[in-house]
Amino acid sequence: MRVEFPDSGESQELQRPISIQNEEEIKKRKEISIYDISLEQPSLQNKLSILDTKVKEIVNPQIYSNLFDISIFQGFKIQYIQIPSTNLNQISPSIHKAEISDIKLLSANIKILNSFNTDLKEIKQEIIKTKSLSNFDVNILKSEEIAKEIGPIIKLDTQLTTVNIQSGLEILSNSHEQLPIFEDFIKCNKRFPRGFSESFNSPFVVLIGEDKKEWHIPIIYSLKELFREITDKYPKITFREPEIIEEGFEENVDSIDLHSLDQFTFESKIEFLDARREYFTVDEFVKIVRGRLKSSFLQQFGVLIIAVKSKNLEKAEEALKIEGLQVYVSSPKDEDYEIFCSKILGLDFSDNFFDTLRKNERYLELTNKLISIFVKRGSDANDKYQYPLKVATFLYLLNELIGRGKILINNLEEFYKLTNEIITDGKIKVEYPISDGKIIPDMIYSLGDKDIYIEIETLIGTIEPLKKIDETIEKYKNECTGISCNIWVILKPVSAFLHYEELKARDSAYKILYSDKIIKFKVLILLISKERFRWNLMDIDEFVRRNNVR
Repeated sequence: MRVEFPDSGESQELQRPISIQNEEEIKKRKEISIYDISLEQPSLQNKLSILDTKVKEIVNPQIYSNLFDISIFQGFKIQYIQIPSTNLNQISPSIHKAEISDIKLLSANIKILNSFNTDLKEIKQEIIKTKSLSNFDVNILKSEEIAKEIGPIIKLDTQLTTVNIQSGLEILSNSHEQLPIFEDFIKCNKRFPRGFSESFNSPFVVLIGEDKKEWHIPIIYSLKELFREITDKYPKITFREPEIIEEGFEENVDSIDLHSLDQFTFESKIEFLDARREYFTVDEFVKIVRGRLKSSFLQQFGVLIIAVKSKNLEKAEEALKIEGLQVYVSSPKDEDYEIFCSKILGLDFSDNFFDTLRKNERYLELTNKLISIFVKRGSDANDKYQYPLKVATFLYLLNELIGRGKILINNLEEFYKLTNEIITDGKIKVEYPISDGKIIPDMIYSLGDKDIYIEIETLIGTIEPLKKIDETIEKYKNECTGISCNIWVILKPVSAFLHYEELKARDSAYKILYSDKIIKFKVLILLISKERFRWNLMDIDEFVRRNNVR
């Protein structure tokens, strides 16, 4: 059909109505993605002014599209408006707890074509899943790189947040943040090493501020014990009391020990410098031996202890600020002195430290002289300090049985006779093999149908003191089970006081590893009343908790 236009004089032939098949092809051509449409404003006019024919309104077909892989279940129409309106709500991705860091996508600003109203409803889509991340494998992409992965995002805001997560080891380390009871008594600023794995064979300096009470004496005694545990050597102890120290004359010192004439060194020694008279003694001493102090990290294990007046503690600490030098600062209180001494010696404090120490040694010597005939030496015969403790423990067990039986003893001969009967009846066995000879406890204490396996541990020369106890307990792993299996670990007072927190941690672990056994830590103490004495075994918690050893 041809139509003529009177104004122009031209004519045009109108096409037949569009077939259904062609209409579907047109629809396919119109079904395109949003990001393939030109950003220019389309110029469409539904009415042709030059036509004199009646043209009906054309309804644009609905266009369905996916927005960067996020499924949109509601279709939308193209509307002819000049100002586009988009309603894109905040995307709320799921947040997973991370160990070190947590990446949060706060918002995503998405721009759509100006000519369309997408009318997007609330969209909740998990974009990034964070798994257990560590601080060394977190890979934070740039916003441009993330945009390539998830679609045409123009702007992406990210925030890195640190989350407080505690692992098992962190919980364990937190338990060590509080000072042990030993360091708390002497008001030390940090914890002393308790084994070779903590000291790494490196020396350190202990600076003590004291006034009336001579705190350096019990502290030296304790550190000497720790020295013998960490190493297999007995330290030489040097006392230095400088009168006048001149530059280049280190030997100009006075002392009660010949070793004071030795050149100052850390290796295998405990050096004590008494600088309580004049605080500048520390300055002069440091000047003379500065080279050896600076190279301390290259030397083997040893301890330098310096005593100053409390008022001069800060000045002395300042003089010892040398790179690489480990310095422990202690400012104990005089009112705690007697309690501290009684704890590390295991008996009530008398007039002074040395008198109390001599009492302990005298009664231990007397016990061995009278009772050692009944006590065998065992596999620890090379440990000359273990055997006297074994004899004292044996006497405690004898007194327990005598007390239970309410037996009166008039003289030493009757005591020996009763002791022999107890051993013959098997109520106390010394170095008696069990488990086909694979295990030989120091002693077996029998109470009715219950056997208590007793192990005396001095921890001397063990390098790793607590591992020695672990190995002792482990040998009973397959020996006995049930409530009748009891193991006592006997310790010296100073060892129990030094390692209390570690022993409590071991106790918790043993309850899990050896749930079929009852394991207890006991402390051998001495009770004195006038000229009479008695050895006693006290639970470690009770020993530490009491202000005295009674």
